[in-house]
Amino acid sequence: MQNYSFSNIYARLDKSFDIMQTYCKLVEHCYRNVLGLKSYQLNPYDIIFDNSASPVIIMSKKEIIGGAILYTRSLNELAQLPLERSADINIKNVIHANGLNTNSYICEISKIAVQDKYRDRRITQEILGLILAKAVKEGCDYMFAITPKNKSRNFRVVYNKLGISYHILDQKIENVPLYENLKIDLTYANFKTFNLTKLLSKCYFKELISQMYNLSGTNKINFSLNNSQTLRLGAKK
Repeated sequence: MQNYSFSNIYARLDKSFDIMQTYCKLVEHCYRNVLGLKSYQLNPYDIIFDNSASPVIIMSKKEIIGGAILYTRSLNELAQLPLERSADINIKNVIHANGLNTNSYICEISKIAVQDKYRDRRITQEILGLILAKAVKEGCDYMFAITPKNKSRNFRVVYNKLGISYHILDQKIENVPLYENLKIDLTYANFKTFNLTKLLSKCYFKELISQMYNLSGTNKINFSLNNSQTLRLGAKK
């Protein structure tokens, strides 16, 4: 594991082809070598042209070290989250069966990947801290994900540390061809318990998140992904 400094790390929130192409290769590497999905492929255009997709990419200098993709949708939309398509899951039925109350937006966080030499809980926490804050800011009540069984509890630790309750649902997920019969859990996070103060206390991204929520006294950053943006950790006003 690399001995790195957060002072050299920044976030990119754009869909430029070069960034997405490189990130997709990183996701493929992680899914094939860490999860064992030998045939996993990801086309950058599937992210670039998906209006529901918002990447959060973490970089050091010009090197991509990790990231994740946030997908959002309204319950009133016909569009589906990736997990609904790949695992044939009816999210409305899941919401009803588990007594979850929302008429608003829901989201999925997926395609989480971190370079081998940076892979530790610190980087995962920073990626999730920023992307979770963005999801809440966009009005999402719940996050859903299909998560490898051997990773679910680790994610629950990180989510809880960030002040967000995270649950592993007791729901059988049939074999999913995309995941090559990997054993997976259906999980969800409840943003109605979101504690911004706790999240800010745990993240090195706290200044960027504060700006997102217009808490810094500066002009609010536009987190739309229509234009390229580079956001540096700890940037001075």
